[in-house]
Amino acid sequence: MVKVSPKCGFCLINRAIAEIENVVSDEDQKFEILQKIFAYFSENFYEDSVPSDLGTIRDRIIRTITKKDPYKLEKRKSNELALKFLPKIEKELNEIEDEWTRFRKALLYAIVGNIIEFDIDENKDPLENLRKAVELAEKDLVIDQSIEVYKLVKNSKTIVYLVDNAGEIVFDKILINELRKICEKIIVIVKEVPVLNDATMEDAEFISLTTSFENVKVIPSGTDHVGIILDETPPQILRILNSCDLIIAKGMGYFETLTEYDLQKNIVHLFRTKCKNVADILKIDIQKNVILLRK
Repeated sequence: MVKVSPKCGFCLINRAIAEIENVVSDEDQKFEILQKIFAYFSENFYEDSVPSDLGTIRDRIIRTITKKDPYKLEKRKSNELALKFLPKIEKELNEIEDEWTRFRKALLYAIVGNIIEFDIDENKDPLENLRKAVELAEKDLVIDQSIEVYKLVKNSKTIVYLVDNAGEIVFDKILINELRKICEKIIVIVKEVPVLNDATMEDAEFISLTTSFENVKVIPSGTDHVGIILDETPPQILRILNSCDLIIAKGMGYFETLTEYDLQKNIVHLFRTKCKNVADILKIDIQKNVILLRK
């Protein structure tokens, strides 16, 4: 389980300020939003809190007052930059005949895409560092359960793929392409409405994920969660999660929140450690790649 550390308070507030500065020019409104966020944190920031749950409420406060998506421009820029990597990566993978080797390489690319997240103190300049992260993907992989994951994929008929960030979704598309060759059905779940820089249907449509593969279905989550809050998740999404053979969850938000629940499912967590709190829990360094299977 992932609980807050004292440093999470800095990150949660720092991101709030960054988001507010992106969409609010009126100083009085900035004070209004921050006062509401401070009031919520003062009552709910305690040792047993889940960072992503706090982030969900923070972003609801900002979105409710501003009616705006703080990362709209960054998400479009992320998608456009990531798409520039796609032809070279697809060419590289198409030249690999062995299914396992190609699958593992696609896993690495999907994880590397998770670097695209903004306003985290320990993840500065993600777009500028993306190319280097691609080059060091194998070297930075410190938790590697890819063989076990591959075996589970081979034995699965339906896989649910929980998407994280815009831009990153381009790298997810690379892995989804490999998954759909092995499995009968892939259900990709994106966020219903903007939260942080998480991918929505708009992003999935922008990169043509919604139309590229016959046995891949993209659906909205019906939620605005950072990660997932099961008590607020629509029944139809819960049914999909409960009926699938395997869940692949991208990003730290899903790692922080899904570890709070026992879904009695095999869950594959793919992410990059972009903050010290998560890295410390896993006993690894920050800016490392993780392929972690929870049974």
